[in-house]
Amino acid sequence: DVHLQKDNVAARAAAEKEGLEAAGRTARYAFFAELAAAFDLPVLVALAHHRHDQAETVLLNITRGSGLSGLTGMAPLDGNRWRPFLSISRNDLEMVADLLQIPFAEDKTNLSDAFLRNRLRHRLLPLWSELAERDMADKLCGLAKRLRDEDDALGQLAAELKNKVSIR
Repeated sequence: DVHLQKDNVAARAAAEKEGLEAAGRTARYAFFAELAAAFDLPVLVALAHHRHDQAETVLLNITRGSGLSGLTGMAPLDGNRWRPFLSISRNDLEMVADLLQIPFAEDKTNLSDAFLRNRLRHRLLPLWSELAERDMADKLCGLAKRLRDEDDALGQLAAELKNKVSIR
């Protein structure tokens, strides 16, 4: 089954006093939650975030001065949201979609440099890759994966220590 919903994201952004991208994300996640509730079953929502989205998220979080959790990027599994393509390039996804004759949808806001994320995507990441003579999206995703593994290990260690120590 395919489920579609339209939302006036600009009106939502104005009403909630948040940015257009944040309002769009809020609308999408609310829609996914409504669908999950309608099925009354455990639902896993597959999202199409890819390697470049992950690299852009890490760059965006660096720009904001993030700590360790922000440098881990998007989680492959976050609640019922699953991101199976985080290690796959957009070009590879487009190629497979074309081969399988699956329409590839582009969010129109991705084309505008009005958003910092897009300026990082369109300008910084290509320039950095050119200057470094390597795919910096790949390097940023590798960094995010290593940091996520380390953050998970630290969290597990902290939980184990908390269980061993009791405060009186």
